[in-house]
Parts: sequence; structure tokens; C-alpha cells
Amino acid sequence: MKNTIKILTIIFSIILIVSCGGNNTAEQNEIVPIAVKTAQVANQDIQGVLGFFGNIEGSQAVKVYSTIPNRVTKINVNIGDRVKKGQVLATVSADKISEGVTQAEAALEAATVQYDIAEAEFQRVQKLFDESVVSQSHYDGIKAQRDAARSTVKQAEAGLSAAQSQFEDTRITAPISGIVSMKNYELGDMAAPQYPFFEIVDMDPVKVSINVIERYLGMIKPGQTALLAVNSYPDQVFEGRVDIVNPTLDELTRTANAEIIFDNPEQKLKPGMFANVEVVTAEQQDVPVIPYFAIIEKTALDYSGGTISTSNVNIEKYVFTVNDSIALKKQIETGIEHNNQVEIISGVEEGETLVIQGQHLLLDSSLVNIVD
Repeated sequence: MKNTIKILTIIFSIILIVSCGGNNTAEQNEIVPIAVKTAQVANQDIQGVLGFFGNIEGSQAVKVYSTIPNRVTKINVNIGDRVKKGQVLATVSADKISEGVTQAEAALEAATVQYDIAEAEFQRVQKLFDESVVSQSHYDGIKAQRDAARSTVKQAEAGLSAAQSQFEDTRITAPISGIVSMKNYELGDMAAPQYPFFEIVDMDPVKVSINVIERYLGMIKPGQTALLAVNSYPDQVFEGRVDIVNPTLDELTRTANAEIIFDNPEQKLKPGMFANVEVVTAEQQDVPVIPYFAIIEKTALDYSGGTISTSNVNIEKYVFTVNDSIALKKQIETGIEHNNQVEIISGVEEGETLVIQGQHLLLDSSLVNIVD
């Protein structure tokens, strides 16, 4: 009887211990929600861009020369002045050239008088010849004198035109409208035809030259929108367009030159400024867009033929959405990426609750607690 009581006591103790141990295990296995932050998936517009660096240049930059090697007598403009095409910028001494014009005018006047006399004589002889009063040889002689006088007038006219043109060259004019960016002479200097007097830059519009590597050449096309930022105006973005894409590549750099035009009516963009340019190569409107940092990427090598050299890199992209406090793992397909924003082609839709913080701690169907 005593042995039976001991056995029953031991069994009861074991049952009690097991019962208590089971409660502790249940408490230990209780699921604790994982804290996450979320955001709603929204549709919006997104652009795909390629970034480049370059220097701002005037759309035209023309050097202006004095063709007359003479003393500078007047300068009408200075660096930074805006000028119009045909405006007189400076003059050089024209004293001797002016005398040449006067002489050419006198020569033309004398030649004209001689021609008038010859023409009058020819008209008189013409009537007599028609009446058979004068001989053919006399008529031909008078006609030759008249023609010679006419040639003399033409020569005098050409001489006067040349003299006047040379006189005009003493007035240095602007070949284009723009801004004076360089002036190399002062009053009294001797102008030289081989040394530029001024440089004029057309600053509206301006252009930026970029070098496009072979990989991206097919993505850059004339007419595409381009966005420009400069350090002088950090809060302003200037919009332009791709104007020219060179069809050939430089053999040394393997790049092709492209020119982008930007309107510049307020002259804010100055030639020589360093430019940060983005060319818009793609654009989607009203599509699901999510933050790039919400995406988890899993990379794996797909060995083909058993060697690394023939393997393909497979990248699986997925996110977590939340439905009734349960995290759901969803594989996604992405499109355009810009400014840490990513277009979603498939996988999630507008209005879904997306995990944007804490997603790396989750498994599919994890219990979550959404926090602010």
C-alpha cells in the first residue's frame, strides 16, 4: 500500500510539472507583431532621364576684325553691352580714305561729262549717217569714242564704289546681334587686320554640348526635352531641347557629341557656366510609383553550361504589402527610375498599403504592427 501511494505521488508530480511546462512553452511561442511603417501606393507621372555635364556656350560667337590697318579714333561700346546687327561699334582713321573717295567722285563726274559730250556727238552723227551724209568710217569712229567714254564712266563708278566700300570699312559694325564679350583695343591703338577688335556672343538662346557614350546613343534624339541646372540658380530648372546629335562617334573617346538649346531671354545663363543636364528619354503618366528603398532585390546566378562565364544574373524584385495586419510578399516588375522613385509595371496597384520601413525583417504572411 505504501509503495502504491509513492507511485501515485510521483505520477501526480510528473503530471503537474508537465502541465506547468506546457504553459510556459505556449507563452514562449506567442507571436509578436513586427513594427513597420507603410504608405499608400499612388499613381503619378514619372520621367526617365540620363544625366550629363557640360559647359554653356553662346549659340553664336563671332570675332569682329578691322580690315583697315589704321589708328582707332572712336569706340562706341564696351564689354557687356548689348548690340544689334549693323550697329557701329568703333571707327578707325579715315582721312586718307576720305580723300580717295573725293578723288573717285571727281573722276566719275569728269568721265560722265565726257560721256555726255560723246553721246551727244554720236546722236548728231547718227542722224547724218541715216541720211547718208557721213561715211561709214566716220560713223564708226564717233561710235567708238562714245563707247570708250561709256567704259570710262563704268570704270569711274567701280573706282568710287571701291573707295566708298573702303571708307565704310573704317566703321566697324556688328555682324550679329548679341553681347560684347571681348574688346582688345583702346583709343589711339593701331588696328591690325589679323587681330580681332571685338567678340560678340549671341546669348539667347544658349547651347550646351554633351558627350554621349555608345551605350546611350540610341536613347538621345533631336527634339527631346532637356533640363538644366547651374550653381548660380540652385532653385531654378531651365528647360530646353536636344537640337543636334552627331551621327558618328569619336574613335578615341567612343562618344558622340550632341547639342542642347536653351532659351535665355533674361540672360541668366552665361557662356562658360558649368551645366548639369538631364535629358528626358522616357515618360509615363498616371502609373503606380513607389519609393526605391521599399524594394528588396534578390540576385542569383543562373549557370549555363556549368561555368561562371556563361551564367546569367537573375534579379528578383519584391515588396511587402499589408492586408489585415498580415504582410504579403509580392514580386514586382519595374520600369522607369528617377529621383529614388520607381514605376511599377506589375505586382502592386494604386491604393495598396506598402511597407516602406521594416520590410527586411519580414517573411511572407508575417504579422505586423503599423506604426507612424
